[in-house]
Amino acid sequence: MIADIRFRIFWKGRDVAVPTRFRDDGPAGRNSRLVNAKAILIEEKLRTGADLHRALLEVLGDCPPRLMPAPSPAVRARTMRDYYEEWITRRVPPLVRHSTSQKNRLCFEAIILPELGSAPLQDVTKARLEAFRAKLLAQKTRRGTKRTVKNRSEHH
Repeated sequence: MIADIRFRIFWKGRDVAVPTRFRDDGPAGRNSRLVNAKAILIEEKLRTGADLHRALLEVLGDCPPRLMPAPSPAVRARTMRDYYEEWITRRVPPLVRHSTSQKNRLCFEAIILPELGSAPLQDVTKARLEAFRAKLLAQKTRRGTKRTVKNRSEHH
């Protein structure tokens, strides 16, 4: 049976196994050599004072959730409004048409932000967006017409 290669890390009194996406191909195999090189990089980052989760993220691009530090309660969660204020600054001519920029701003400020603006980004899930879309489709516009979903295939 071929097993995945794992890092076994002893850090601050903890013994942690961190999986990799590599199959064990023996001591002289390419995967084993690659994982050994990554282990050396992680060790160097730790030696220079990096936190374990940072070292794993920088070298492996991933870190098991159990090794991530607990979120600080003093830090306010980023909201949809916070993201919008950053995003809308990139939706300007010449990156997008002037009319698109205006439409984005108006739609967000009139429709999306009143409903989702104060929601933390991590709470804006696919299910919540689908429920919001269903609510919008059930309502009528200010002109009294029914909202519909734009079928993009007709426009291409």
